[in-house]
Amino acid sequence: MGYVWTAEQIESYEGYYREVSFHFSGVAIEFTTTDDFVRGVLPPCLQPPDEPSGLVSITQGRESWQGAFTIADEESIGAIYLNATRNGQEGLYSLTVIVDGDMNVTTGRESWGMPKKRGESNIFSDGEGMYAYSERRGTRLIEIDATLGERSESYVEHGRLYELKGWIAPDGGGLHDDPYLVVFDTQTSYSEVRQAEGSLRLTGTLEDPVGDIPVVSIDHTTFLAGVEKFVFAEQVQLRERDAFKPFIYGRAYDNWTERIKRTTDTFAAPRVTSTRHLEPGR
Repeated sequence: MGYVWTAEQIESYEGYYREVSFHFSGVAIEFTTTDDFVRGVLPPCLQPPDEPSGLVSITQGRESWQGAFTIADEESIGAIYLNATRNGQEGLYSLTVIVDGDMNVTTGRESWGMPKKRGESNIFSDGEGMYAYSERRGTRLIEIDATLGERSESYVEHGRLYELKGWIAPDGGGLHDDPYLVVFDTQTSYSEVRQAEGSLRLTGTLEDPVGDIPVVSIDHTTFLAGVEKFVFAEQVQLRERDAFKPFIYGRAYDNWTERIKRTTDTFAAPRVTSTRHLEPGR
């Protein structure tokens, strides 16, 4: 029966989440932000790096399992990360992740604790020029314009991904249980690398306040293609659940009650909180 899986189906499905491979291409921008912002949005289980910085990326790709692709269509992802450290190990902490597809949203949130929300991303290129965007509920939250330059050597990069996982209790009594810090080790094999000049526009709404991110400078723009492997490393139970509640709510959920307070039409267009547009070197 499709509604009740067999033991074999369960075993293979659970094994999929222990190591995921993502075949992708897209554009990434590394940026500098401010110490105050990083310290304000990182949860207590993570520490700021020496230099406050982050990464914006818009990619398209497909996941694979045992050498076979898992879905027929490509998955588009618009994401914003901050660099963070734990026990001296630097990694990326997800602030915003916009993806298409209901299962992409569901599994990313329920299994990993990623702040995935349903939206659309796209990439257009004429060979040397590239425009990429990620939008949700009618607002283009992330826009990248890039001019591609010289190709660089392929390389392999090792990293870490930090996610904060927690759920709202069904009785409205806060978090259902203690949250967890979920840690993944990543290995990315880049098969194509092109340096680029890029500009970045972040437009925030009440639900997705990406426009509040202070982008001090754009440091590096790159077109990348390759395969990234995510391997589960550990999950750490965080006992002081109330201390983590503001961070979980702010990353993962739309603030319906705040929207109701601000407008009588709950289906009105999202309110833009701020827009930031930076050219390279600004």
